[in-house]
Amino acid sequence: LISYEKEIFSSTNADSINALLLKKSYVYKEIHAYDKAISTLERIYFQNLNDSSSYIVYYEMAINAYLAGRFTESISFCDLIIHSSFKANSFKPIYLLLALSNNELANYDEGLKYSLLMVDQLQSSSNQKDSLKLLLENSYWVQHRPHFLNPSKAQTLSAILPGLGQCYSGYYAEGISNFV
Repeated sequence: LISYEKEIFSSTNADSINALLLKKSYVYKEIHAYDKAISTLERIYFQNLNDSSSYIVYYEMAINAYLAGRFTESISFCDLIIHSSFKANSFKPIYLLLALSNNELANYDEGLKYSLLMVDQLQSSSNQKDSLKLLLENSYWVQHRPHFLNPSKAQTLSAILPGLGQCYSGYYAEGISNFV
């Protein structure tokens, strides 16, 4: 990291600075310092980048934002890629990242939409694509989605009747023993 920063400081060529910043962000990603990787990538001179380099930088920003737990920001970086003039065949990993980010935000309908778009991009037979789409639609079915319990409701139920909150949460043995 220090040697990259030294080279960045001493360089005057914007293209070499961009390449060094990208390499420095890879080091940060490798050591799980995702926020620092994003801030390093934000220092890149975007006006000097061609389309393929811009795609790589925005993709790295999106993946680092996802890994840092900043899912909304990850979706924003992916949207920048999709709405820019990059080639459509390079969207496969972006659709996966969009599906994962939306799943983390509990936007399951959007997650399904991007999962299906990713399947459409695959180089497979139509039968394989159809079976994969059916599998995805079944996994995103409303009854298969996670059901989140309301902690304040469990607390209120426990205040009304001791142990009722534990039973609501699925801890029946604890709930019954607290009631007794």
